[in-house]
Amino acid sequence: MLDLLAASIGQTVTKTELFAEVWPDVSVTEDSLCQCIADIRRALDDKQRTILRTVPKRGYVLTAPGGFASKQLNEPAPAGKNTVLALEAADGVLTPDILGSLGTGIVCGLAFHQRASRRQLMVAELSGTEAAVRLGLELSEKMRRQGGHSEGRIALDLANAATPSSQGMPCLLAEPRVSRLVSLTAPGEVLATAGIRKAAKDGTGWNFEDLGERCIKGEMIHVFRVMPVTSVAGGLRNTGEGCRPSVAVIPFRALPAEQEDILGEMLADDIISILSQSQELNVMSRLAATAHHKRDPNPAVIRDRLAADSVLSGRYTQSGGRLVLRVELADTRSQMVLWADRIETECSAVLKDLTIACRIASGLRTALGLIEPRQVQIYPAASLGNCM
Repeated sequence: MLDLLAASIGQTVTKTELFAEVWPDVSVTEDSLCQCIADIRRALDDKQRTILRTVPKRGYVLTAPGGFASKQLNEPAPAGKNTVLALEAADGVLTPDILGSLGTGIVCGLAFHQRASRRQLMVAELSGTEAAVRLGLELSEKMRRQGGHSEGRIALDLANAATPSSQGMPCLLAEPRVSRLVSLTAPGEVLATAGIRKAAKDGTGWNFEDLGERCIKGEMIHVFRVMPVTSVAGGLRNTGEGCRPSVAVIPFRALPAEQEDILGEMLADDIISILSQSQELNVMSRLAATAHHKRDPNPAVIRDRLAADSVLSGRYTQSGGRLVLRVELADTRSQMVLWADRIETECSAVLKDLTIACRIASGLRTALGLIEPRQVQIYPAASLGNCM
């Protein structure tokens, strides 16, 4: 019975469905159903009936509790065979619609815990790494669509041998690494360990971005960001403007990293302003490109997230009022460098006029094979007679 309730977590399971599943060929009274429900609540320590709720005259619904619950639905797999998904969100975010995604038949175990600051933690053991990655992205997207402060944090890791709880069942909250990793995850982000990356690889619906190693309570863990692949049908390439190449201009980074990137941001804004006036080019908005500012932009990631054909990035140093800027235009599909330049000038030149921005925009347009605007030669009216 608990298998059926967990497969439809967050959704009402009618009494008729429970009778048909648990006693398909036996005629029993409703007392038998009530006894099973009482046994489940006792196993989950659900004295307040907040985990397994009664829907009057209809049936029952298994929901995320305000406290703690843990239940192994199937026999635990050997360590490293299953995937553990941890989801942390604010109270009230784990709605029936969100949790309804768990009704996919891959859930082997569930645990809920009330964390501090009105946040809930859900840990699920899932069979199939790729199915777990797909579920993580689906949950993230559903929470994103709720808007406001609904975006949760999701982390994925290969399951270890869970520690038995006081009730003798494996306690998923004893999976320490994934529970710690989810605390480092940004809102709306899905992170995965190297084990998940190796098992799932890049799928038809997602890509992995290498974030390097992170220290989680003394343990160095190689972490990857999981990102949905942008549908080509939804990008600019399949719209009426699909014949135009598209470019993303990432704000230029100052070196060393401790310095403010004010000049780099201003220069990128000027370049975007100049390029956006072109009739032959689609330019990603500054707000979309700024999300990739603080880390080295991976061209493939830019393509997946922004549907851009090329990406312009750069780094600069300042010393004695002088600015040394190195810019690079890369193709997001082949990840090959299309054009690069080194520019040395006074820092004040960036603030005075658009000379540097125009130079970079011109180099970019030439590299993309676009026609450069030509200076119009103006002649006095009297001289036109010589051309007649």
